[in-house]
Amino acid sequence: MEFFVHIEDRTFIRRIQYVFDFIAGHPTCAGKISFSFSNTNLAQAISYGSKNQADFSIPAQKLLFSEHPLHPNQFITNTYAFQGLTLYSVENKKKENQEFLIQNQFSFDIIETIFFHISRYEEHIIQPDMKENWGLGYIENHFIPRNNLAEIPVVDHLVFAFLQAIGLECSKPKTSYRLTHDVDNPIKLPSLYKLIKASGRLLLVEKKGLSAQRELFKTYFGIKRGTTKDPYDTFDWLFRREKIEKVVYFMAGGITKFDNFYQIDSPIARRIIKQARESGYKIGLHPSYEAYANEALYKKEKEVLEKVLEEKVTLARQHYLRFQFPETAKIIDNQGIVEDSTLGYRDMIGFRCGTGFGFRLYNFEKEEAYNFTEVPLVIMEWSLIEQDDYDFEKIKAHLASFLEKNQYLTKVTFLFHNSIFDQMGKELPKLKKLYQIIIKHILN
Repeated sequence: MEFFVHIEDRTFIRRIQYVFDFIAGHPTCAGKISFSFSNTNLAQAISYGSKNQADFSIPAQKLLFSEHPLHPNQFITNTYAFQGLTLYSVENKKKENQEFLIQNQFSFDIIETIFFHISRYEEHIIQPDMKENWGLGYIENHFIPRNNLAEIPVVDHLVFAFLQAIGLECSKPKTSYRLTHDVDNPIKLPSLYKLIKASGRLLLVEKKGLSAQRELFKTYFGIKRGTTKDPYDTFDWLFRREKIEKVVYFMAGGITKFDNFYQIDSPIARRIIKQARESGYKIGLHPSYEAYANEALYKKEKEVLEKVLEEKVTLARQHYLRFQFPETAKIIDNQGIVEDSTLGYRDMIGFRCGTGFGFRLYNFEKEEAYNFTEVPLVIMEWSLIEQDDYDFEKIKAHLASFLEKNQYLTKVTFLFHNSIFDQMGKELPKLKKLYQIIIKHILN
């Protein structure tokens, strides 16, 4: 199916084409539809912002595609109904619930709405003084959580509804899943120095008593005798051999206290890399804390990992999920990364970009898409744990609810760290059970 798209105001034509390209390539119906902006002889037409006669028309609100666009905090959302789906707009005036499509006319500007989410427009606007320590931006400055939409893939639903509305018959695809791990620290107690630091943390930070100290020293000497495994060495069961999409990201350097927990060319790291490969994992780079804004550092770490792997590194996820627009995107693109998977939340689960599928971010300087694909992170274990206050009954129920309402029309990328299980202390068995529940769900 091919449509001619008539655009009344072509000032922002490249942004409009970017959205239509995203729709045409969306996994819901990839390869089944295309849009032309020049072939007026096509039998079917969509009018965007034009009063010309067409099969379908989309209003152009010109709040984002404008020489003086609104600040992101000025946008609100309205709800629209379509064949059992509730769809969410990006507008500036409140409306009562409406139908998505009325006599072949769409009720809001779906092109600006999609662009708002996938371009990460609001994150380009957020200024340094509006950001928390890690650079993500306070929740109140993010449209999706501000409007309680984090657990809804609003873009994926909107694309599916739009394609159905213009006559493309697509079955509702089941959600796909992707399992990932970040190896921030492969082992907890590699030396006496680390033992003393861990002991001090137990005493001063975690306020643990003598029994916790005894257990720590018992574990350390058991490791030295070869009778006990290091608490962070969970790879024998963390790494899955099942044929599912899976990636593990390794650190290869760093210059801050948040980095340098291990050397990527050490025997321990090489052994874990070997385990990952034997389990069928793709291997990517976990750029260090400052690499998100330091291209020379990013490049160096990528080259170090490539030397150890003896192959090109094309996958990455930023440490602490640090991603600043446009700097980090430009570094990723310049360094030949094909796929990044950073854009998720640290303190909650959900769809930061409105979609779980991979897509190309927008380069505002060049007015075109970047070359690399961003595959959003949707569920990180720490985010889920902290969001539900370490209450495992709440965590389990929350996860079940999220997966139940997102059975279709999106993709969910999970992240589990190898070290998280030890950090949960006596709750370790519950977290391990939760991990097993997720694996079972992925495989079903």
